[in-house]
Parts: sequence; structure tokens; C-alpha cells
Amino acid sequence: MTINMACRKVALEIMENDGLKTGEAINTGWCGQFSNRVAALIPGSISRSGPGHYWVEYDGKHYDAEVPDGVIDPILIPCFQRMGYNHANRPSALTETQERSNP
Repeated sequence: MTINMACRKVALEIMENDGLKTGEAINTGWCGQFSNRVAALIPGSISRSGPGHYWVEYDGKHYDAEVPDGVIDPILIPCFQRMGYNHANRPSALTETQERSNP
């Protein structure tokens, strides 16, 4: 199973089990469950946490319920953008994660 498939599978299961309709809804309280379950399915992936959010890091990309195809920088995860973070206003947890991903 690819990480993209795992993200979609876990998101659908959470939506069905908890009556949610979108990835954004998962990211309002179920993101820890999502990231832990995806990380358990994909060897070598890591569940990460930052300010108010959990996501999965794998092979230099970052995944959550809204970005099952991944992004190269965690600041591009929509949840962080909704919180007002961007390249100029990056929390230290995301800077450290980005430095690990792109040495």
C-alpha cells in the first residue's frame, strides 16, 4: 500500500465511523488518530506534531487528511495556513521538521 492510498483509506474510515464529511473536519480533532493510523500502516513513516496539529512525515513529504498526496513543506498543510502560519511566520516545530526533511 502506498502512503497516498493509506491516507485516503484511513480518512474514509474515520469519516464513516465518526460521521465526518471532509479531511478538514478530520483535522479539527481527529488528526492524531489519523496520523497514528497512517504511520502504523506505512513502515518508515513518522507521526509528527506541531502547534495544534498532527500529520505524517514520509520520504521527505508531509501528509494529513487534507493532503493525501503530500506536500514538501509542512507549512503548506492547509491546517497550518488556516492558523495563520506561513513562510514568514513559521513556528519553530515546523522549522525543525523542515530541516530534518531537507538537509
